[in-house]
Amino acid sequence: MAELVDASVSKTDGSDIVSVRFRPWGLDCMKSLLAKDLYKYIFSQLEMIYEDVYERKSISNIIFSHITKCGEVDLLLNVEIEFEDYPTLEYIFCRLKKHEPIQYVLNTTTFHGIDFYVDENVFIPRPATEEMVDDIINNISLNGKNVLDLCTGSGCIPIVIKNRYPEANVYGIDINPQALEVAKKNARANTVDITFLCQDIFSDKIYSFFSTEKMDVIVSNPPYVCEKEKKNMMPRVLDYEPHDAIFVSDDDPIKFYKRISALSEKMLKNKGDVYVEINPKFKNEVKGLFKNYTCCEDKKECDMYRSYILHFRKDT
Repeated sequence: MAELVDASVSKTDGSDIVSVRFRPWGLDCMKSLLAKDLYKYIFSQLEMIYEDVYERKSISNIIFSHITKCGEVDLLLNVEIEFEDYPTLEYIFCRLKKHEPIQYVLNTTTFHGIDFYVDENVFIPRPATEEMVDDIINNISLNGKNVLDLCTGSGCIPIVIKNRYPEANVYGIDINPQALEVAKKNARANTVDITFLCQDIFSDKIYSFFSTEKMDVIVSNPPYVCEKEKKNMMPRVLDYEPHDAIFVSDDDPIKFYKRISALSEKMLKNKGDVYVEINPKFKNEVKGLFKNYTCCEDKKECDMYRSYILHFRKDT
């Protein structure tokens, strides 16, 4: 095994600078080795970082695939591979030891089978949001329809929808210009045409952008974790992910849903659909905001924040 002597990470002008020194003995001297030997090495190095063995295995799989470009089949067959870039591997371990999310370390995450670029400007997409997107694309025919994603972040929701329904007119809005740059980068990488707008959804200026057409679907995964819940969060969330994309004031925890409801009244077509991811603590309060809508689905999801997905259909 490699013995890490010293490693440090600092940032200068937004760039990651790493200094890594390790003694070149054991596995890290080998250029040609079996896939399982390299995987076991990665897994062993993560033992002190991730207590949960399933999480450790998941992160090991991500790292192994990223640095070798090998798939699960290659690992199962235990093929012989050529690998020399141990400094990069130690650099990854160094950042993970500081509790940085693996998605930010590698600047990538997979959402709905699509690779997305992510960095500290955007919230890392979670499985519960994938479930919400599944509900939308599998239950509503969206070609030629207008779809609006509020608080779009990395752009994962509108990009998946546009990828599945190329003829849909898809829009994404976010107040953070840096987040929108990430979303635009992801749209270009996936060769989809989406209209992104840098706009505060609490401003009435938003109506002017859609004065000539209404939406068939409005979807949002807004901030919904209360400030007082921070004590329950892991360091990799608190220390790295953007708080303004996660947390909401304890004084008005459903403020985003109040606004989404108001926007839907003016911007959503009759029989149009609203999908929102919510904090389950405020399930009834959010439902009350859409009292003139039919609640078509009330779905519980097991996620880091125990989120719910609510689906409303506009009846009038």
